[in-house]
Amino acid sequence: MRRELPQLGHPVTCPAGSQLNIRLQAPSCWNGLYLDTPDHKSHMAYPIAGRCPADHPIALPMIEFKMAFPVSGDMSQVRLSSGRGFSFHFDFFNAWDTATLNALVVHCIDGGLQCDGRGFDQNHPEKGAVLDQNYQLIH
Repeated sequence: MRRELPQLGHPVTCPAGSQLNIRLQAPSCWNGLYLDTPDHKSHMAYPIAGRCPADHPIALPMIEFKMAFPVSGDMSQVRLSSGRGFSFHFDFFNAWDTATLNALVVHCIDGGLQCDGRGFDQNHPEKGAVLDQNYQLIH
């Protein structure tokens, strides 16, 4: 059974060989009006039951980060540099190579695939990948 300390936001103890997993999902529904708002968040919303709410009708690709940290034993001294567990966050800056980004969007998003970092969907191996083993665009 997992126990959490409210002031930390993570387990009190972990068995040897455990990992602390942090998963962050960005909202993926846009209101279609503003690229940003004064609070930096009200122009976006999370889907509800897999669908965007009426006031944020435009679905965007979901950005998700998953991180795992090896941990063992007493977690009472574990702290994030940003503060308590809920303070963990990310910022996203799009600096993709345009040709690579376009190829991944067409193949994965437009193609309805659940792609990994190379543009490969394990459920549809027949569709292939977009990037080679060195993450270079396959022409």
